[in-house]
Amino acid sequence: MGSGMGTSSILAAAILAVLMTLKGEPYTTEDLLYMALDVEQMMNTGGGWQDQVGGILPGFKVSTCELGLPVQLKANQVDLPIEFVDQFNSKLLLIYTGQTRLAKNLLQTVLMNWTGQDQQVVQTMHRLVQDATRCEDALKKGCIPEIGTILTRYFSDKRFLSETTLSHPPVVARLLTHLGPYIEGASLAGAGGGGFLAALVKEGHDRDTVVTAVRAAMAKEVSEDRVQPDPEKHDANEASMWAWQATVDTQGLIVRIGKECT
Repeated sequence: MGSGMGTSSILAAAILAVLMTLKGEPYTTEDLLYMALDVEQMMNTGGGWQDQVGGILPGFKVSTCELGLPVQLKANQVDLPIEFVDQFNSKLLLIYTGQTRLAKNLLQTVLMNWTGQDQQVVQTMHRLVQDATRCEDALKKGCIPEIGTILTRYFSDKRFLSETTLSHPPVVARLLTHLGPYIEGASLAGAGGGGFLAALVKEGHDRDTVVTAVRAAMAKEVSEDRVQPDPEKHDANEASMWAWQATVDTQGLIVRIGKECT
């Protein structure tokens, strides 16, 4: 059961980097991307290449995969002023929803829907690709509200493709309702269905204030539920949700031997 943060792929890439270093074998970051993909395929987890691209390469990037086999990856870093990166970091909120899920199950549903080539499914897939370009443009403009709008639409499109409540459990719906007044947009990480939720806080609000307000609202909801129990709300309690301070990694994967970096 995963969190949506791509930990298995990132951990695989990190372990591979250490093993290659110990053996004294030369490797590139690009090599790690493909080797981590091989590991995911051998484990039959349904993992792809996006997680390791996002996790071991630095900064914001736009990644693509060419049609056909073998897999050919391209990842282009989006160069942004450090002032904007700092501003983005100050608005980035990461919340653990308290609910895990198996991404493989969600991904299988998406692939089945894509195989059917339903027109709306195809259009949604194209919009996901187009929104990646739109998000790159919004990043270059430094427009956080626009990034938030694209993030929310991205989340909505992912939920449509999976066609299951697993991709949008009740606890997440309620969390988003309470977050709504304070954020520009939000999405569950990875395939969805639980795990971590990323949100961008609106101007005029800070992360700590937002977290305090949402915790209070969730606690009140659970307290009221004790009077009239609702089975769907049993997982919606403040004890199972944690807010984290997250920032954009600007260094990428680093292997250290003692105090030296390779």
